[in-house]
Amino acid sequence: MSSFKQLSKADVTSVSYAANKQWTLPFSCPSLSNGYFNIYKGTFITGAFSSDNFSTDPITNGQYERLVYDSINHLFYQKFSGSLDTGSLMFNVTTYEFASQQHPTGAYFDYNTNPLLIKNFPTGANAGIRVLSIDQDIYGSKVLPNSFVLSSSAYYITDDGYGNLFGSGSAHVGNIFYAHGLAIVTNPDYQEMFPLPPIAVNNIATFLTSDTSVKTIPILANDISRSCVLDTGSVVLSGSNAAYYTVNANGTITLNTSASGNYDVYYTVNSLCSNGCSLTSNKAKVSVNVISVNPPPCITVEFMGGKPDQTFYYVECGSSTTSSLTLNDTDYPVQKCIDADFGVSGSSLYTYVGACGSGVTASSGCSLYLLCAADRAPNAEFYYTTCSGTPVTESFGTSGDCYLDANYRCITGSITLANPYGSYTLINLHCS
Repeated sequence: MSSFKQLSKADVTSVSYAANKQWTLPFSCPSLSNGYFNIYKGTFITGAFSSDNFSTDPITNGQYERLVYDSINHLFYQKFSGSLDTGSLMFNVTTYEFASQQHPTGAYFDYNTNPLLIKNFPTGANAGIRVLSIDQDIYGSKVLPNSFVLSSSAYYITDDGYGNLFGSGSAHVGNIFYAHGLAIVTNPDYQEMFPLPPIAVNNIATFLTSDTSVKTIPILANDISRSCVLDTGSVVLSGSNAAYYTVNANGTITLNTSASGNYDVYYTVNSLCSNGCSLTSNKAKVSVNVISVNPPPCITVEFMGGKPDQTFYYVECGSSTTSSLTLNDTDYPVQKCIDADFGVSGSSLYTYVGACGSGVTASSGCSLYLLCAADRAPNAEFYYTTCSGTPVTESFGTSGDCYLDANYRCITGSITLANPYGSYTLINLHCS
Protein backbone atom coordinates (compact mmCIF):
# COMPACT_ATOMS: atom_id res chain seq x y z
CA MET A 1 0.00 0.00 0.00
CA SER A 2 1.50 3.36 -1.05
CA SER A 3 1.57 6.40 1.14
CA PHE A 4 2.09 10.11 0.41
CA LYS A 5 3.79 12.67 2.56
CA GLN A 6 2.76 16.27 2.23
CA LEU A 7 5.67 18.75 2.03
CA SER A 8 5.47 22.21 3.38
CA LYS A 9 6.89 25.23 1.56
CA ALA A 10 9.76 25.29 4.03
CA ASP A 11 10.83 21.87 2.82
CA VAL A 12 11.08 23.03 -0.87
CA THR A 13 14.19 24.71 -2.26
CA SER A 14 14.36 26.13 -5.82
CA VAL A 15 17.77 26.33 -7.44
CA SER A 16 18.31 27.95 -10.85
CA TYR A 17 20.19 25.92 -13.39
CA ALA A 18 21.76 27.32 -16.52
CA ALA A 19 21.84 24.82 -19.36
CA ASN A 20 24.28 25.80 -22.09
CA LYS A 21 23.72 24.12 -25.42
CA GLN A 22 26.29 24.11 -28.16
CA TRP A 23 25.06 24.90 -31.67
CA THR A 24 26.85 24.46 -34.97
CA LEU A 25 25.12 26.53 -37.63
CA PRO A 26 26.50 25.65 -41.09
CA PHE A 27 26.11 27.90 -44.12
CA SER A 28 27.90 26.35 -47.06
CA CYS A 29 26.08 28.75 -49.36
CA PRO A 30 25.84 32.05 -47.49
CA SER A 31 22.14 32.77 -47.63
CA LEU A 32 21.24 35.95 -45.80
CA SER A 33 18.41 34.24 -43.99
CA ASN A 34 17.68 30.76 -42.66
CA GLY A 35 16.07 29.19 -39.62
CA TYR A 36 19.03 30.02 -37.38
CA PHE A 37 20.20 33.54 -38.15
CA ASN A 38 19.84 36.57 -40.43
CA ILE A 39 22.61 38.63 -41.98
CA TYR A 40 22.03 42.34 -42.52
CA LYS A 41 24.13 45.13 -43.95
CA GLY A 42 24.28 48.60 -42.46
CA THR A 43 25.52 51.62 -44.40
CA PHE A 44 26.17 55.17 -43.24
CA ILE A 45 24.06 57.25 -45.63
CA THR A 46 23.52 60.98 -45.32
CA GLY A 47 20.88 63.13 -46.95
CA ALA A 48 17.13 62.72 -47.17
CA PHE A 49 15.73 59.22 -46.81
CA SER A 50 14.17 57.87 -50.02
CA SER A 51 12.04 54.78 -49.49
CA ASP A 52 11.55 54.10 -53.20
CA ASN A 53 15.04 54.82 -54.54
CA PHE A 54 17.01 51.66 -53.85
CA SER A 55 20.16 52.97 -55.55
CA THR A 56 20.54 55.63 -52.83
CA ASP A 57 18.73 53.80 -50.00
CA PRO A 58 19.37 50.10 -50.69
CA ILE A 59 17.58 47.21 -49.02
CA THR A 60 19.42 44.04 -47.98
CA ASN A 61 17.54 41.06 -46.59
CA GLY A 62 14.35 43.09 -46.31
CA GLN A 63 15.85 45.96 -44.29
CA TYR A 64 16.99 49.41 -45.35
CA GLU A 65 20.77 49.56 -44.89
CA ARG A 66 20.58 53.14 -43.60
CA LEU A 67 18.18 52.10 -40.82
CA VAL A 68 20.26 49.07 -39.84
CA TYR A 69 23.37 51.25 -39.48
CA ASP A 70 21.55 53.97 -37.55
CA SER A 71 19.87 51.47 -35.20
CA ILE A 72 23.07 49.62 -34.33
CA ASN A 73 24.95 52.89 -33.91
CA HIS A 74 22.17 54.36 -31.79
CA LEU A 75 21.77 51.38 -29.48
CA PHE A 76 25.31 50.10 -29.03
CA TYR A 77 27.92 52.62 -30.17
CA GLN A 78 26.81 56.23 -30.35
CA LYS A 79 27.96 58.72 -27.74
CA PHE A 80 25.90 61.83 -27.07
CA SER A 81 27.26 65.23 -26.08
CA GLY A 82 26.08 67.23 -23.11
CA SER A 83 25.85 66.46 -19.42
CA LEU A 84 23.15 64.35 -17.82
CA ASP A 85 20.95 65.91 -15.16
CA THR A 86 20.72 63.07 -12.63
CA GLY A 87 18.98 65.03 -9.86
CA SER A 88 15.54 63.68 -10.67
CA LEU A 89 16.58 60.13 -11.59
CA MET A 90 15.90 57.36 -9.09
CA PHE A 91 18.14 54.69 -10.56
CA ASN A 92 21.79 53.99 -11.17
CA VAL A 93 22.98 56.11 -14.09
CA THR A 94 26.32 54.40 -14.68
CA THR A 95 24.82 52.66 -17.66
CA TYR A 96 24.06 55.99 -19.38
CA GLU A 97 27.06 57.09 -21.36
CA PHE A 98 27.28 60.77 -22.25
CA ALA A 99 23.50 61.09 -22.48
CA SER A 100 22.25 64.62 -22.74
CA GLN A 101 19.88 66.12 -20.21
CA GLN A 102 17.23 66.26 -22.91
CA HIS A 103 17.40 62.50 -23.52
CA PRO A 104 17.89 60.54 -20.23
CA THR A 105 15.95 57.58 -21.58
CA GLY A 106 16.54 53.89 -22.09
CA ALA A 107 17.17 54.54 -25.78
CA TYR A 108 20.74 55.48 -24.83
CA PHE A 109 21.40 52.52 -22.55
CA ASP A 110 24.96 51.23 -22.69
CA TYR A 111 24.54 47.47 -22.98
CA ASN A 112 28.14 46.69 -22.08
CA THR A 113 30.03 48.77 -19.53
CA ASN A 114 33.05 46.48 -19.45
CA PRO A 115 36.19 48.65 -19.81
CA LEU A 116 37.77 45.92 -21.95
CA LEU A 117 35.14 46.32 -24.66
CA ILE A 118 36.67 47.80 -27.82
CA LYS A 119 34.32 49.89 -29.95
CA ASN A 120 35.66 50.61 -33.43
CA PHE A 121 32.51 51.73 -35.21
CA PRO A 122 33.04 53.06 -38.78
CA THR A 123 31.72 56.58 -39.33
CA GLY A 124 33.15 57.56 -42.73
CA ALA A 125 30.98 58.34 -45.75
CA ASN A 126 29.23 55.16 -46.96
CA ALA A 127 30.96 53.15 -44.23
CA GLY A 128 29.40 49.72 -43.77
CA ILE A 129 28.87 47.03 -41.17
CA ARG A 130 27.56 43.48 -41.21
CA VAL A 131 25.12 42.30 -38.57
CA LEU A 132 24.73 38.61 -37.73
CA SER A 133 21.45 38.27 -35.83
CA ILE A 134 20.99 34.86 -34.17
CA ASP A 135 17.44 33.65 -33.61
CA GLN A 136 16.49 33.78 -29.93
CA ASP A 137 15.27 30.18 -30.08
CA ILE A 138 18.93 29.34 -30.63
CA TYR A 139 20.74 31.56 -28.10
CA GLY A 140 18.04 31.62 -25.40
CA SER A 141 18.74 34.19 -22.68
CA LYS A 142 22.17 35.05 -24.07
CA VAL A 143 25.16 33.76 -25.98
CA LEU A 144 27.65 32.23 -23.55
CA PRO A 145 30.84 34.34 -23.45
CA ASN A 146 33.95 32.67 -24.87
CA SER A 147 31.81 30.28 -26.94
CA PHE A 148 31.25 32.15 -30.19
CA VAL A 149 33.20 30.96 -33.25
CA LEU A 150 32.67 32.20 -36.81
CA SER A 151 34.79 30.33 -39.32
CA SER A 152 35.17 29.80 -43.03
CA SER A 153 37.93 28.68 -45.36
CA ALA A 154 39.40 32.20 -45.11
CA TYR A 155 38.51 33.36 -41.57
CA TYR A 156 38.48 32.12 -38.02
CA ILE A 157 36.81 34.57 -35.63
CA THR A 158 36.19 34.11 -31.91
CA ASP A 159 34.98 36.23 -29.01
CA ASP A 160 37.20 37.06 -26.02
CA GLY A 161 34.49 36.88 -23.36
CA TYR A 162 34.31 40.70 -23.05
CA GLY A 163 32.24 41.38 -26.17
CA ASN A 164 35.09 41.69 -28.68
CA LEU A 165 35.50 39.64 -31.84
CA PHE A 166 39.02 38.85 -33.01
CA GLY A 167 40.32 37.24 -36.16
CA SER A 168 43.66 35.72 -36.95
CA GLY A 169 46.63 37.76 -35.79
CA SER A 170 44.55 39.43 -33.07
CA ALA A 171 42.81 41.66 -35.62
CA HIS A 172 39.79 43.35 -34.07
CA VAL A 173 36.80 42.30 -36.19
CA GLY A 174 33.89 43.80 -34.27
CA ASN A 175 31.72 43.10 -31.25
CA ILE A 176 29.21 40.63 -29.93
CA PHE A 177 26.37 41.65 -27.64
CA TYR A 178 25.66 38.40 -25.85
CA ALA A 179 22.25 39.22 -24.41
CA HIS A 180 20.91 40.15 -27.84
CA GLY A 181 22.48 37.46 -29.98
CA LEU A 182 24.04 40.12 -32.21
CA ALA A 183 27.51 39.88 -33.75
CA ILE A 184 28.57 43.15 -35.41
CA VAL A 185 31.39 43.03 -37.97
CA THR A 186 32.85 46.54 -38.14
CA ASN A 187 36.23 45.75 -39.73
CA PRO A 188 35.80 46.16 -43.54
CA ASP A 189 38.48 43.52 -44.21
CA TYR A 190 36.19 40.86 -42.77
CA GLN A 191 32.85 41.93 -44.18
CA GLU A 192 33.26 40.22 -47.55
CA MET A 193 32.85 36.84 -45.83
CA PHE A 194 29.13 37.58 -46.31
CA PRO A 195 28.54 38.24 -50.05
CA LEU A 196 25.87 40.81 -50.80
CA PRO A 197 22.84 40.21 -53.02
CA PRO A 198 22.19 42.49 -55.99
CA ILE A 199 20.19 45.70 -55.66
CA ALA A 200 17.13 45.86 -57.89
CA VAL A 201 16.22 49.45 -58.75
CA ASN A 202 12.72 50.76 -59.50
CA ASN A 203 11.91 51.49 -63.14
CA ILE A 204 9.42 53.76 -64.92
CA ALA A 205 8.13 53.25 -68.47
CA THR A 206 5.42 55.05 -70.45
CA PHE A 207 3.90 54.01 -73.77
CA LEU A 208 1.17 55.39 -76.04
CA THR A 209 -1.77 53.38 -77.28
CA SER A 210 -0.66 54.36 -80.80
CA ASP A 211 2.77 52.74 -80.35
CA THR A 212 3.19 49.86 -82.78
CA SER A 213 6.72 48.85 -81.78
CA VAL A 214 7.50 46.13 -79.24
CA LYS A 215 7.13 47.49 -75.70
CA THR A 216 10.35 46.19 -74.11
CA ILE A 217 11.68 47.47 -70.78
CA PRO A 218 15.37 46.93 -69.80
CA ILE A 219 14.64 46.54 -66.09
CA LEU A 220 18.18 45.41 -65.17
CA ALA A 221 19.94 48.38 -66.79
CA ASN A 222 20.35 50.27 -63.51
CA ASP A 223 20.56 47.32 -61.13
CA ILE A 224 23.70 46.88 -59.02
CA SER A 225 25.30 43.42 -58.95
CA ARG A 226 27.56 44.10 -55.92
CA SER A 227 29.45 40.96 -54.74
CA CYS A 228 28.48 38.59 -57.57
CA VAL A 229 27.30 38.62 -61.20
CA LEU A 230 23.69 39.31 -62.26
CA ASP A 231 21.89 36.26 -63.62
CA THR A 232 19.75 37.72 -66.43
CA GLY A 233 17.77 34.50 -66.72
CA SER A 234 16.59 34.61 -63.09
CA VAL A 235 14.09 37.51 -63.27
CA VAL A 236 10.85 36.65 -61.48
CA LEU A 237 7.79 38.88 -61.85
CA SER A 238 5.05 39.23 -59.28
CA GLY A 239 1.88 41.23 -58.80
CA SER A 240 -1.56 41.20 -60.40
CA ASN A 241 -0.23 42.49 -63.76
CA ALA A 242 2.52 39.90 -64.21
CA ALA A 243 0.40 38.00 -66.78
CA TYR A 244 0.68 40.93 -69.21
CA TYR A 245 4.45 40.50 -69.53
CA THR A 246 6.96 38.17 -71.09
CA VAL A 247 10.34 37.74 -69.38
CA ASN A 248 13.13 37.61 -71.97
CA ALA A 249 16.37 35.66 -71.66
CA ASN A 250 18.45 38.86 -71.61
CA GLY A 251 16.69 40.13 -68.49
CA THR A 252 14.32 42.54 -70.24
CA ILE A 253 10.54 42.29 -70.03
CA THR A 254 7.97 42.93 -72.77
CA LEU A 255 4.49 44.35 -72.24
CA ASN A 256 2.01 42.48 -74.40
CA THR A 257 -0.90 44.91 -74.54
CA SER A 258 -1.63 48.28 -76.13
CA ALA A 259 -4.78 48.99 -74.13
CA SER A 260 -4.60 52.10 -72.00
CA GLY A 261 -4.12 51.59 -68.28
CA ASN A 262 -1.64 51.02 -65.48
CA TYR A 263 0.48 47.87 -65.61
CA ASP A 264 2.75 48.13 -62.55
CA VAL A 265 4.66 44.94 -61.82
CA TYR A 266 7.34 43.82 -59.32
CA TYR A 267 10.47 41.76 -59.86
CA THR A 268 13.49 40.18 -58.24
CA VAL A 269 16.73 39.06 -59.85
CA ASN A 270 19.48 36.74 -58.63
CA SER A 271 23.23 37.00 -58.76
CA LEU A 272 25.60 34.07 -59.21
CA CYS A 273 28.71 33.88 -57.03
CA SER A 274 31.96 32.16 -57.90
CA ASN A 275 31.22 29.31 -55.46
CA GLY A 276 27.92 28.55 -57.20
CA CYS A 277 25.73 30.32 -54.65
CA SER A 278 22.74 32.34 -55.83
CA LEU A 279 21.61 35.45 -53.95
CA THR A 280 18.23 37.12 -54.48
CA SER A 281 17.77 40.88 -54.72
CA ASN A 282 15.19 43.06 -53.04
CA LYS A 283 11.80 43.39 -54.74
CA ALA A 284 11.72 46.39 -57.07
CA LYS A 285 8.77 48.03 -58.81
CA VAL A 286 8.33 48.69 -62.51
CA SER A 287 5.80 51.51 -62.93
CA VAL A 288 4.27 51.19 -66.41
CA ASN A 289 1.50 53.30 -67.94
CA VAL A 290 -0.05 53.04 -71.38
CA ILE A 291 -1.58 56.43 -72.20
CA SER A 292 -4.53 56.79 -74.51
CA VAL A 293 -4.04 59.47 -77.14
CA ASN A 294 -6.25 60.64 -79.97
CA PRO A 295 -5.15 59.10 -83.28
CA PRO A 296 -3.44 61.51 -85.67
CA PRO A 297 -5.81 63.47 -87.87
CA CYS A 298 -6.48 61.73 -91.16
CA ILE A 299 -7.25 63.26 -94.55
CA THR A 300 -8.10 61.87 -97.94
CA VAL A 301 -5.91 62.89 -100.85
CA GLU A 302 -5.87 61.90 -104.51
CA PHE A 303 -2.52 61.30 -106.19
CA MET A 304 -2.16 62.11 -109.91
CA GLY A 305 0.63 60.93 -112.19
CA GLY A 306 2.56 62.93 -114.74
CA LYS A 307 5.63 63.16 -116.95
CA PRO A 308 8.12 62.33 -115.65
CA ASP A 309 6.76 59.74 -113.22
CA GLN A 310 5.65 61.17 -109.89
CA THR A 311 6.59 59.48 -106.59
CA PHE A 312 4.64 60.33 -103.45
CA TYR A 313 5.68 59.63 -99.87
CA TYR A 314 3.08 59.47 -97.10
CA VAL A 315 2.00 57.58 -93.95
CA GLU A 316 -1.32 55.78 -94.09
CA CYS A 317 -3.70 56.29 -91.17
CA GLY A 318 -3.08 53.77 -88.38
CA SER A 319 0.45 53.06 -89.55
CA SER A 320 3.83 54.30 -88.38
CA THR A 321 5.76 53.48 -91.55
CA THR A 322 6.34 55.66 -94.58
CA SER A 323 4.80 54.37 -97.81
CA SER A 324 5.52 55.41 -101.39
CA LEU A 325 3.51 55.44 -104.60
CA THR A 326 4.73 56.10 -108.18
CA LEU A 327 2.30 57.12 -110.96
CA ASN A 328 2.77 58.22 -114.57
CA ASP A 329 0.52 60.33 -116.75
CA THR A 330 -1.50 57.33 -118.00
CA ASP A 331 -2.32 55.93 -114.56
CA TYR A 332 -5.67 56.59 -112.97
CA PRO A 333 -5.52 58.78 -109.85
CA VAL A 334 -5.30 56.93 -106.54
CA GLN A 335 -6.99 58.03 -103.33
CA LYS A 336 -5.34 57.34 -99.98
CA CYS A 337 -6.29 58.06 -96.40
CA ILE A 338 -3.12 59.49 -94.88
CA ASP A 339 -1.74 60.92 -91.65
CA ALA A 340 -2.31 64.67 -91.93
CA ASP A 341 0.62 65.43 -89.62
CA PHE A 342 3.02 63.70 -92.00
CA GLY A 343 1.40 65.06 -95.17
CA VAL A 344 2.78 64.32 -98.63
CA SER A 345 6.32 64.71 -99.93
CA GLY A 346 8.08 63.94 -103.19
CA SER A 347 5.54 65.50 -105.57
CA SER A 348 2.92 68.23 -105.54
CA LEU A 349 0.57 66.53 -108.03
CA TYR A 350 -2.13 65.60 -105.56
CA THR A 351 -5.51 67.03 -104.56
CA TYR A 352 -6.74 67.44 -101.00
CA VAL A 353 -10.11 65.67 -100.72
CA GLY A 354 -10.76 65.43 -97.00
CA ALA A 355 -12.01 68.99 -96.37
CA CYS A 356 -15.55 67.80 -96.97
CA GLY A 357 -17.13 64.98 -95.09
CA SER A 358 -14.79 64.67 -92.11
CA GLY A 359 -17.42 66.30 -89.93
CA VAL A 360 -20.41 65.05 -91.93
CA THR A 361 -22.39 62.05 -90.75
CA ALA A 362 -24.36 59.71 -92.97
CA SER A 363 -27.64 60.79 -91.44
CA SER A 364 -27.12 64.36 -92.62
CA GLY A 365 -27.50 63.30 -96.23
CA CYS A 366 -24.22 64.89 -97.31
CA SER A 367 -22.02 63.14 -99.85
CA LEU A 368 -18.81 63.97 -101.63
CA TYR A 369 -18.89 64.14 -105.41
CA LEU A 370 -16.08 64.42 -107.92
CA LEU A 371 -17.20 66.75 -110.74
CA CYS A 372 -15.37 66.32 -114.02
CA ALA A 373 -15.10 68.98 -116.72
CA ALA A 374 -16.16 68.38 -120.26
CA ASP A 375 -13.63 66.95 -122.66
CA ARG A 376 -14.99 69.18 -125.44
CA ALA A 377 -16.94 72.41 -125.77
CA PRO A 378 -19.33 73.66 -124.59
CA ASN A 379 -18.64 73.82 -120.85
CA ALA A 380 -20.12 71.27 -118.48
CA GLU A 381 -22.81 72.60 -116.13
CA PHE A 382 -23.90 71.14 -112.80
CA TYR A 383 -26.88 71.91 -110.58
CA TYR A 384 -26.72 70.87 -106.91
CA THR A 385 -27.37 72.03 -103.35
CA THR A 386 -24.53 72.41 -100.85
CA CYS A 387 -24.67 70.80 -97.40
CA SER A 388 -25.48 74.24 -96.02
CA GLY A 389 -28.62 74.36 -98.19
CA THR A 390 -27.43 76.79 -100.90
CA PRO A 391 -28.47 76.02 -104.52
CA VAL A 392 -25.51 76.20 -106.91
CA THR A 393 -25.09 76.27 -110.66
CA GLU A 394 -21.51 75.62 -111.64
CA SER A 395 -19.74 75.18 -114.96
CA PHE A 396 -16.26 73.95 -115.83
CA GLY A 397 -14.25 74.63 -118.93
CA THR A 398 -12.80 72.03 -121.23
CA SER A 399 -9.55 70.36 -120.33
CA GLY A 400 -9.39 67.11 -122.25
CA ASP A 401 -8.65 65.25 -119.02
CA CYS A 402 -11.27 64.84 -116.38
CA TYR A 403 -8.92 63.91 -113.52
CA LEU A 404 -6.47 66.73 -113.89
CA ASP A 405 -9.33 69.21 -113.67
CA ALA A 406 -11.16 67.35 -110.91
CA ASN A 407 -13.35 69.30 -108.51
CA TYR A 408 -14.71 67.97 -105.21
CA ARG A 409 -17.99 69.23 -103.81
CA CYS A 410 -19.98 68.32 -100.70
CA ILE A 411 -23.58 67.97 -101.85
CA THR A 412 -26.89 67.17 -100.20
CA GLY A 413 -29.59 65.42 -102.16
CA SER A 414 -29.12 64.78 -105.88
CA ILE A 415 -26.95 66.36 -108.56
CA THR A 416 -28.05 67.23 -112.06
CA LEU A 417 -25.90 67.43 -115.15
CA ALA A 418 -27.33 70.13 -117.44
CA ASN A 419 -25.69 68.87 -120.62
CA PRO A 420 -23.89 65.71 -121.75
CA TYR A 421 -20.45 67.26 -121.74
CA GLY A 422 -19.38 66.47 -118.16
CA SER A 423 -19.56 63.68 -115.61
CA TYR A 424 -19.59 63.20 -111.84
CA THR A 425 -18.64 60.42 -109.47
CA LEU A 426 -19.79 59.73 -105.88
CA ILE A 427 -16.74 59.51 -103.60
CA ASN A 428 -16.59 57.42 -100.42
CA LEU A 429 -14.73 59.64 -98.00
CA HIS A 430 -14.86 57.44 -94.89
CA CYS A 431 -11.34 56.39 -93.80
CA SER A 432 -10.96 53.62 -91.27
